[in-house]
Amino acid sequence: MSSIHNFFTIYGATITAPSIPSPPDPDPPVQEPTGVSPIPEPTENTILYYVSDSDGSDAFDGLTISTPKKTLSAGLTLLNIINGDYRLLLKRGDTFFKQNFDKPTKVGASGEAPMVIAAYGTGNKPIVTADSGTNIMSLTGGGGAPSIYSDWAVADIDFYQSLRDLSSPDYVAGATVGGFVCLRGMENFTLYNCEFRFCNVGASIQDFDDAGFDNVLIRDCNFVDSWAEDPVHSQGMFIEGGTGIITTFDIEGCIFDHCGWNDAAPNGEKTGFNHSLYIQSDPSLAVGDVTVSGCAFIRSSSNGIQLRPGGLLTDCLFLENPIAALVGAGDVPVPGGISGTFINNVIMETSTIDGATRGWGIDIGNASGVNITNNIVANIVNPSGSPFAYWDTTGVTYSGNKTYDWVSDPPHASEHSVNDGPFNDPTRTVASFDGVAGGPGTKESFYSNFRVRASGYHIQTVLNYLRAGFEAP
Repeated sequence: MSSIHNFFTIYGATITAPSIPSPPDPDPPVQEPTGVSPIPEPTENTILYYVSDSDGSDAFDGLTISTPKKTLSAGLTLLNIINGDYRLLLKRGDTFFKQNFDKPTKVGASGEAPMVIAAYGTGNKPIVTADSGTNIMSLTGGGGAPSIYSDWAVADIDFYQSLRDLSSPDYVAGATVGGFVCLRGMENFTLYNCEFRFCNVGASIQDFDDAGFDNVLIRDCNFVDSWAEDPVHSQGMFIEGGTGIITTFDIEGCIFDHCGWNDAAPNGEKTGFNHSLYIQSDPSLAVGDVTVSGCAFIRSSSNGIQLRPGGLLTDCLFLENPIAALVGAGDVPVPGGISGTFINNVIMETSTIDGATRGWGIDIGNASGVNITNNIVANIVNPSGSPFAYWDTTGVTYSGNKTYDWVSDPPHASEHSVNDGPFNDPTRTVASFDGVAGGPGTKESFYSNFRVRASGYHIQTVLNYLRAGFEAP
């Protein structure tokens, strides 16, 4: 029971984030989310396995905190014995260098008793960094892998690819490493409170076997600094359903920052093929199947999000993206057009793709029933390259949207892209928010604190501040 108590302590702890640094810490630690974990607590029947690079030995049994395995491969061997209510826990503060999870072959007992890979102890998330040419976690076919990864959860892991971080002594020019990769179906699968840093693609989820996605949740994860040498493509997260049934796929409270490019790296420049979140179109995806809510898309190579199958996009923040959001369209468009709702989002400022400014707010194609409602598109900054706030097309209903200082090129301009107002304080920015939050009032300080979820920099708090500037005076 002692090991069970320790796990409750980890998941039940109330963690208070530190006060805002001023000036900001150049490398502040990522704070833990303050919400309740969506992963069920273990029971007295849950079997816990422990792994610690600093304290472990593969000669140990891995059944207690004092006898952990040392390597991930040894821990995964225990997890791959039988399906059921088993959890593999990595010690916080440890780094597992040139190791990976390749590959789990078993599934959980039920949604209430899932198979889990997570963390134990106190301190920073355990770091896992794989060798070049591999993925940090692979849920793929062959080797006895299930056709559907059901009743599964991964939480509190730092997928950090130091071999691709130019500031790290581990950096290797030309290294290619993925973060989380699943090429099977998913059912009752949760990805929670994980970091994905400096990967080619932070998370790639593709249903190669047409088994479908059912009740998939990705919550409170950070996807930052993904990049690849051109012409290799890079995304923060890529999702593609097959022809299987997609019933529920929710992405909540995630931060995507600086995805798809690295201007300090050779051939790491922005391209129009690299995005923060890329959800590919498929005829099996329909409105209600995909929901993206409470997320932030910042400083993307190209698109903040490509939501090609439609769905629900709500309460999201878009900052400094050449193209904030693309809804629909695609090389394989959904027959008859896509439907969906784009509501209560805030889009501000724009940037370039390798020197070419887009300035596109909400781009829409192949629509048959799309509602664009109560969004704010404002403060374009340095407009050029045929900018527009909202693409005017058929199959779309616009209502309650607000536009300010977003110049639209005449070929794309419409009644939806002109200035509204008057507004209370439409010049509010994330820099002014930083000053209100206790920082020095700079964009750099905002990004430094926001991407690590520092106290006071919650996505919803930022959205509320910016929205308040667009109330009537």
